[in-house]
Amino acid sequence: MDDLAVVLADGTVVGASVWRTGKTMDLLRMLAINVERPLRTETVIERLWPDADRERGRGSLRTAVSEIRRTLGDKERLVRVHDSLVLTGVWVDVAAFETVAARVRALRQAERHQEGMRAAFEGTELYRGDLHAYDDDHPWICTERDRLQLLHQDFLTDAAECALACGCHREAWKLATTVLHVEPTSEVAVRTAMAALAGLGDTARGLRVYEEFRRSLVEELGVDPSSRTQAMHLQLLRGEDPSSADRLEQG
Repeated sequence: MDDLAVVLADGTVVGASVWRTGKTMDLLRMLAINVERPLRTETVIERLWPDADRERGRGSLRTAVSEIRRTLGDKERLVRVHDSLVLTGVWVDVAAFETVAARVRALRQAERHQEGMRAAFEGTELYRGDLHAYDDDHPWICTERDRLQLLHQDFLTDAAECALACGCHREAWKLATTVLHVEPTSEVAVRTAMAALAGLGDTARGLRVYEEFRRSLVEELGVDPSSRTQAMHLQLLRGEDPSSADRLEQG
């Protein structure tokens, strides 16, 4: 994710300066996000050349497709299927991250927490930053960026829960805190953070995390923490161990 990076089969890195136009780079981004899935040519033209007439838009698309094929060095990597384009037979970090995130969630739900932690390390390496494009404010890239940001938050939350269940309290705390920095109203993340701090013997800090969270909910949403989060707060006040994974599920 982050900046567009293309590595050819022989290891050659294709830098941004190689591409003739930003539109061509955005076309490749669009195809990569939909790797192995057909993307209608009309949709592409509407997104990349919205002000062009039909013939000019199709001409611009043909030029961009030719440049991508030439740069990739294999025209079979970008093929036409009826009225659509398909990028195929390539590795894309977005698709790899989506697969890992789904695996971590499945492992967490199956209570295979150690396997979930191992998978999470792979996902952490894949998500190197938010998705950006040449036309960075266009609705299509904003939608994809928001989707991947939410997926990343869910991934970190699942990873934090796996770490907590494995007794890796410091790692669970770090992961949950990362989620709270971008989504300070996440109930699961705050419960994970509180339980992890209790496991580290820092109950006082866990109580402060709760108070900051409660304040954020009241100020931003006008609501109180859920009953589960309030129950964990009471456990901390009583000096009880709140780190049981089954208490952390969304609800």
